[in-house]
Amino acid sequence: MLEAHQGGLRYVVEQGGARSGKTYNILLWILLYYIMKNRGTGKVIGVCRKTRASLKKSVLRDWEEILDKLGWRYSVNQQELSYSIRGCTVDFFGLDKDSKAKGIKRHFTYINESNDLDYMDYHQLNIRTEEMVVMDYNPDEDFWVFDKVLPREDAIHHITTYEDNPFLPQSLVKEIERLKRVDEELWQVYGQGKLGKSRSMVYQYHQCRDIPEGAKFLGYGLDWGYTNDYTAVVAMWLHGGNVYADEVIYELELGNRDIAKLLKQADYQMDEPVYCDSAEPKSIAELEGYNIMAIPVKKAAGSIKSGISILRQYPLYVTSRSANIIKELKKYKYIKDRNGELTNTPIDAFNHACDAMRYVALEVLSQGSYTEYAVA
Repeated sequence: MLEAHQGGLRYVVEQGGARSGKTYNILLWILLYYIMKNRGTGKVIGVCRKTRASLKKSVLRDWEEILDKLGWRYSVNQQELSYSIRGCTVDFFGLDKDSKAKGIKRHFTYINESNDLDYMDYHQLNIRTEEMVVMDYNPDEDFWVFDKVLPREDAIHHITTYEDNPFLPQSLVKEIERLKRVDEELWQVYGQGKLGKSRSMVYQYHQCRDIPEGAKFLGYGLDWGYTNDYTAVVAMWLHGGNVYADEVIYELELGNRDIAKLLKQADYQMDEPVYCDSAEPKSIAELEGYNIMAIPVKKAAGSIKSGISILRQYPLYVTSRSANIIKELKKYKYIKDRNGELTNTPIDAFNHACDAMRYVALEVLSQGSYTEYAVA
């Protein structure tokens, strides 16, 4: 951070594994460098997290421990969690309970566990910060920092691991290193500080260049849209126990004639099934009039979870040209409850192509002849 401050950089991004000491070190830097350099100037520093409860249990505890060890004199407003120290003010706040604090102008902002915030939370904090924004996170999933912050020329990115923390007890070192043997994904995130796959994502997927030769064509999935929702058509195959998806249509304001025309331009054959949402029988009839084999998919109670469950049994590969499918897959996630725990209910958004794939899963992959390919 010293390098960033002296170099005039605005953003410091601290990515780290478990117990790498990133939070503690950032707080030390705020106290021993930023506040000491700016003592008596009235600088305002904000330290925030998504919720006030999590803030008080984590970063605030570290802050008070450091102050106690340093023996510095300060005054504190416990209700507002506001500290006056060496002529500067340090405000701690959670975005759930202290919404007014988000709008206050400050000189320096530290966002703890920034992957818990949505992009608009970050944006509001960013535009009200005059000098520096520092953020940290465990890289357990892809989120806005990777495409909104890291590509900037005025940002610096550090990755730390438990090996950078010389004060970590050997018992915890052994526990973290145990992940090498028991869970490769957790080891990558919490042991090596590398980006992992999000547990909240409905579908994990891989990208591929093309559909493998000899793959069995399963059919097309079609999700209706028009003005505000995209019409999505996805072609799907099965090969070697893997499901392959390729984007065919993803557009707004398409009539049924347009859909039929685009399908035929994509080399649609008359005997290839197009599995559609049964909620629009008139549209299905119109497609049939254009020589498209449109097959309605019945959506019984629980069909969303059922279709997802079926598709999740197969490793999913998406062609790299399918930009909109990939964009949806990154954003289509399970809802979290009020305690931040994942439910098994997906959000009703970013799911046009995902629903199209689900229709194929319900109508084709659920059939007994394909169960031998599913992942146990």
